[in-house]
Amino acid sequence: MATSTATTSSISSSLVDTLFQRSLDDLIRSLRSNPSLEPVLISRALAEIRREIRSTDQDTKSIALEKLTYLSAIHHVDMSFASFHAIELLPLTTHRCKRVGYQAASLSFNSSTDVILLVTNQIRKDLGSPSDPVVALALEFLSVAATTQLSMDLVVDVHNLLASSRFNVRKKATATVLRLLLECPDSVRIVFKKLVDNMECVTDQRIVSATVGVFCELSGLDPSLYLPLAPEFYKILVDSKNNWVLIKVLKIFARLLPLEPRLAKKIVEPISQHMRKTNAKSLVFECVRTVLSCLDGYGNVFNLALDKVKEFFISDQDSNLRYLGLLALSMLKPVYSWVVEENQTVIINSLDDSDPNIQHQALNLIMGLVNESNVIELSDVLVNQALKSDPLFANEILGALLSSCSRNFYELLVDFEWYVSLLGAMSRNPHCTRGEEIERQLVDIALRVKDVQPDLIQTARDLLIDPALLENPFLHRILSAAAWISGEFVEFSRNPFELVEALLQPRTNLLPTIVRAVYIQAVFKIIIFCYSSYLDKIENSELSCQNDSVGKDQVFETNSMTNSGCDDDSISNLLKTDDLFTYKCLSHMLNLIKAAVLPLSVCDEVEVQERARNVLGLVHVLQIPVPETETSTSKDMNHITNIVRLTQNAFSERLGPVPTNAQEKVPVPTDFELLDNLFDIKSILGEDDAEIPTFSSFLPRGWHHQETKVEESEEQPLESTSFLADHRKRHGVYYLSTEKHETVGGDEFPQANNYLDASITESVLDLTHKSLNPSSKSKTTKSRPVVIKLDGEESVLICDPKLGKKKGKDSLQGRDENAASLNEESTSVAKEISREAGHGNSVSRHHGRRDKKHRHSKHKNHLHENDDPKDGKHHKNPHSRYKHRKRDDDGSSTGLDVAQQSMDVPDLLL
Repeated sequence: MATSTATTSSISSSLVDTLFQRSLDDLIRSLRSNPSLEPVLISRALAEIRREIRSTDQDTKSIALEKLTYLSAIHHVDMSFASFHAIELLPLTTHRCKRVGYQAASLSFNSSTDVILLVTNQIRKDLGSPSDPVVALALEFLSVAATTQLSMDLVVDVHNLLASSRFNVRKKATATVLRLLLECPDSVRIVFKKLVDNMECVTDQRIVSATVGVFCELSGLDPSLYLPLAPEFYKILVDSKNNWVLIKVLKIFARLLPLEPRLAKKIVEPISQHMRKTNAKSLVFECVRTVLSCLDGYGNVFNLALDKVKEFFISDQDSNLRYLGLLALSMLKPVYSWVVEENQTVIINSLDDSDPNIQHQALNLIMGLVNESNVIELSDVLVNQALKSDPLFANEILGALLSSCSRNFYELLVDFEWYVSLLGAMSRNPHCTRGEEIERQLVDIALRVKDVQPDLIQTARDLLIDPALLENPFLHRILSAAAWISGEFVEFSRNPFELVEALLQPRTNLLPTIVRAVYIQAVFKIIIFCYSSYLDKIENSELSCQNDSVGKDQVFETNSMTNSGCDDDSISNLLKTDDLFTYKCLSHMLNLIKAAVLPLSVCDEVEVQERARNVLGLVHVLQIPVPETETSTSKDMNHITNIVRLTQNAFSERLGPVPTNAQEKVPVPTDFELLDNLFDIKSILGEDDAEIPTFSSFLPRGWHHQETKVEESEEQPLESTSFLADHRKRHGVYYLSTEKHETVGGDEFPQANNYLDASITESVLDLTHKSLNPSSKSKTTKSRPVVIKLDGEESVLICDPKLGKKKGKDSLQGRDENAASLNEESTSVAKEISREAGHGNSVSRHHGRRDKKHRHSKHKNHLHENDDPKDGKHHKNPHSRYKHRKRDDDGSSTGLDVAQQSMDVPDLLL
């Protein structure tokens, strides 16, 4: 009785679910009518489906699975929980329910589904069904969701269908074999013969098409396995009239030709006939692709293919054909670049096409044409094109230009002045978002190419005074690089006071903190340079005066400059003259800096506040009131001079690129032993009275205490002092030594690339002179300046067509073949010297910012000469339009080029 009641309740529940169940149309209509509530509606629908899918009624279950299949296909809902419910519909005789079951199973099954083994017998039963639709459902499921186990179990059943008299079933079985072969390669022994027989089916071309499609996919995995079938493929190539079958056969031959070159002579004529006779552009393009990739040695068919490529460009209405023409040209780019150059005008015009695919393909072709002779012309065209393109494509153009021009250490560039101006033009593009890359290259070029530094300072000045750049957040990094360049290379500026005004303009408050900090630091460097230049002028005037009193009067005038009133008109007139470093101009500059930087001294940002206070402190020191006596004037002036000279020396060393592996080059001494604890410090030092330093040892210099307080602290040490002493006892190995006579690595940083023997230096000089021989370089209109490279930076190996050998090529000049032997010789000599010394530090070459005794004068842009430190002879570099100064580790000139090394530009902007 209870069982009967439960059954009745279940039937009534199923009936209610069926009567009030929403159909798939209702679900789609609700989702489309409320797109904003889509997540909520999907969650509600899933709750309904989970309830309905457990129903015993077949129609209710099938509708629920149908809705779940829609949500999985369109909205990517996971339906793996319904895998067993899908199997429940497979044995049903209703075609609609069986179709829903197979469709749901194909979406919910995966390799880890446990219940997949339950469908093997049902699929085998359906494969043997006399009904074609039922067999088609089973084959479609296997072609999508067949696993390795299913393939092994059902390959015989599918093999039987390959010879079926029902052509629809036979065609689907042929297509299904591909999935079975991919999952179970051993099954090829069973189905291979039937597949080959199906290629000769003359009654139905659909079976031939399906079979050729299977072999086309399989040949992409291992073409050598299907080389014996070349006669059958050739027969289809000659006899078939189906364009899609011919396209697949051509793909197969393109993979077989590299394995058997004799096939090329056989298929040239059929391919030529197809290109001449067919009107199908898809087949023509496949023939062109096969010819350009595999048959370039046959002139007649190759020229015919080129003519067909040009026909693609003639079509102004069909953008698909224009794209295919550009794609065909891209196949010719590596070897037949002259064909691409002939169509350069068409390619450039394609940049204005409305189709983004055509634009991208044209851009790739143009970047493939860029070389040392046309880089300026093509770059100018692309920059102008970026101005009138949409933001996305404009940035792709700029990114491609930046990548190509900087490739292999700027090997394409001869005129760096032009490239610096090009970087400035890119920065002014309103759509530019490549600020980070432009910043990196500006700093990189400033550090590597010394000859372009005067042009860099002019470009930086133009960027700083442009107010439009301040509003674009993507360009703030460029402004940071411009500010750093203006402060680091201010000696090349025509008007340093103009740089100060640009760096302190009110709109700089739009910049982020890190950029404003760089601005203020650049102002600090400019102040030091201007005052140093003014002091140089005073010293030169004192030396030229015969009467010492004249010099003293001039010094007094200098001291009183900050207190004399200056008219704005007179200042503006003075700033336009050649003699900028006068007491009135400097006074005006200090007043401007003080007024602009003073509000920043209370800024909430620590970086800005710290640098602002440093600048204000320097201004306060330089603004000394007028003294009453001449003696005090001289004393105060000497004080200013000492401060300026001291600060100037801090910026006197020229910055250079720092290699990433510089620290690794410092060798560890052989007798060095790192202890876990320095508990035996007294025995190591050999001193009986060695004491652990107290807290006073760590006080900064200038921290003075009264003697009474010191004695009192010695008698009663502070609690923190005892803690620190105890910490030093336990972790003393991490503390720096406090002995005056102990030094760690000397007073200076290790220098890179300093050869230890003079003979090695001379040999390197001779080799460098040979490698720079202009006869080995192609003639160019402009010589390339020196580009500094470091140890470890790898150059691209480029094959020399004249010599037939590979040689290393850097961005400035080709390497001599003796370079490798010289490197080995210098390495061995360095190892022997290091072994004799016992231990040593890796000496790194130091690129000085400028000589400490450098003084600013009228000839600040004079050309430097290469000086030989031995005989004093002057040699001109035949590869540069400038004369370069090569610096040794002590600042003297030398002919050594900096070796290649991987560059990691340090954070020099702060």
